[in-house]
Amino acid sequence: MIWKDRIKQYPHRYTLTNVSGSTYDFTEVTGEVTEAGTPVNAKNLNAIEKAINSKLIKELSININAKPPLSGNWSAKTWTGLTNFNGNYIWTDGTNIYYSEAARQYVLDVATSTWSAKTWTGLTNFEGYYIWTDGTNIYYSVTTNQYVLDVATSTWTAKTWTGLTNFNGGRIWTDGTNIYYSVTTNQYVLDVATSTWTAKTWTGLTNFNGDRIWTDGTNIYYSVTTNQYVLDVATSTWSAKTWTGLTSFEGRYIWTDGTNIYYSEATNQYVLDVSTSTWSAKTWTGLTSFLGPYIWTDGTNIYYSDGTSQYVLIPKKSIRGNFQ
Repeated sequence: MIWKDRIKQYPHRYTLTNVSGSTYDFTEVTGEVTEAGTPVNAKNLNAIEKAINSKLIKELSININAKPPLSGNWSAKTWTGLTNFNGNYIWTDGTNIYYSEAARQYVLDVATSTWSAKTWTGLTNFEGYYIWTDGTNIYYSVTTNQYVLDVATSTWTAKTWTGLTNFNGGRIWTDGTNIYYSVTTNQYVLDVATSTWTAKTWTGLTNFNGDRIWTDGTNIYYSVTTNQYVLDVATSTWSAKTWTGLTSFEGRYIWTDGTNIYYSEATNQYVLDVSTSTWSAKTWTGLTSFLGPYIWTDGTNIYYSDGTSQYVLIPKKSIRGNFQ
């Protein structure tokens, strides 16, 4: 529909007719009308609503397909500069991607798949597995070796904590609000503002390790063999969790492609239906036996790196419409 303005000889002329007292009727004086215009009525307004809703639905369809789903096909990946490395030593400062394994320190140029030697100051021999973040700063924690990174200058400086001074970054986890350190009965929560760790009390589960904790994006779980728990964050209570299809597994083998959640332990390959808590067998092509901890992402692609075994997970081609 093409909307048109009404065009008349006298656009603002009316006559007043006294009805009673101070009450008047307005009567339009149009003069010559050269364009009747489009009526503003229920029929025309409803047509607008219908068109808007149709457009939104189509745009939503585009957004859903904006990120191509993964095909389940792994293809060999070729890197330059560094060809033999493990995914569990890779980490990011939010901008760059690094590989850190003892004295082997590299930074990735994502566009060219090229790894180049990286020089750090203050700390030059360390492993990426022990790096963690509080959402603002980046830390390296191994026993009493505690450091914080100045990203701008690539400089590591000694970090002082209160309450807990000897711990490993690989056991740190978050519920999305707080940061915790969990090793057997050593349970702590961090006050980020004061760099202070204080003892944390849990209910239902009091002896566990942080590297077995994982999330489906909504709930937080602890998984070690048949010990399966889900956390009520508000009450700090762990309750027994029942799964279907896969009942004995470890959280450290779980990973996500950003849409689905998978469990990968050698030839044991599963995908999770979150809504029903059901694990189903997953079939991959190109790579069928691999471990979840060696999977990593550059923010766009997903890779598997286990020494000389280097793979990339291929996305499906998506069909996209152009709606007018």
